Amino acid sequence: MWEAGALLYADPPYTKDHYSRYYHLYETLLRYDYPSSSGVGRVRDDRHLSAFCYRTQVRDAFKDLTAVAAAADAPLLVSYPRTGLLPEDELFEVLRAYGDVQVRASISRRHSTLGASSGPAFKNADECLYLVTPR
Repeated sequence: MWEAGALLYADPPYTKDHYSRYYHLYETLLRYDYPSSSGVGRVRDDRHLSAFCYRTQVRDAFKDLTAVAAAADAPLLVSYPRTGLLPEDELFEVLRAYGDVQVRASISRRHSTLGASSGPAFKNADECLYLVTPR
């Protein structure tokens, strides 16, 4: 059984856009190194690329996440939209393999596309909090 009050929280990426593109300057300042870089924003060539950002890898990324939660034997709270790269029915399937799943909250919001290079500047999204309790 988990320690009283213990909870794992995850807010993984849910689009093909990697969060690391926003943090490369901070990473470089912290490391104080001189990495090779590319693109208009001069992102690090060695930046982290999340498996959650690839449609072909997101399911396994969630399986890995639930494996961490299982090892900790703690509840897992996941913030993820219904229209993420992993559709909600598949997300439920993966999370149910670890424990009992409940949608604890659902909030409709307009998410910024942060650049809108390939479409509108905002899109509607139902952000959900999925609570997974180990069996």
